[in-house]
Amino acid sequence: MQTQLAEKNVAYSEEKMKQKIALFAWFAASLIVLGWWYYQFGLNPELSRTLRNESQIYLIIGMAVLSFPSGLLYLYLFGLLVYGLDSVGVDLHKYEMLEVLILWGGIVLSGYLQFFILFPFVRENFRFRQAQKSIHH
Repeated sequence: MQTQLAEKNVAYSEEKMKQKIALFAWFAASLIVLGWWYYQFGLNPELSRTLRNESQIYLIIGMAVLSFPSGLLYLYLFGLLVYGLDSVGVDLHKYEMLEVLILWGGIVLSGYLQFFILFPFVRENFRFRQAQKSIHH
């Protein structure tokens, strides 16, 4: 009985360590996408404001891949936010770095919630239900 409990604790610890490594790697990749965009486009004073705003597509694509599918939902909500602010006279495009940080931060948050909160919760509930089924059969 105690060896089974000890094995479960080891397996649980190993899974938690894997989850922490995955979180670190995922967040590092997100920072690399942001840093690459900032280095290539944000720091280039020769680019016009229009080209810098259009260059955000590279940031969007990179982050959408890293946070799929929740990142796409956030992009839609971000578009609604920008549209709503624009309709009341606030042009977020004038504040390029703020716009990029809100965009990036929201996608990172949505991806984090999806991959490191929601998915583990669903996986644990699935495992629990499978264990309950095997006990009752």
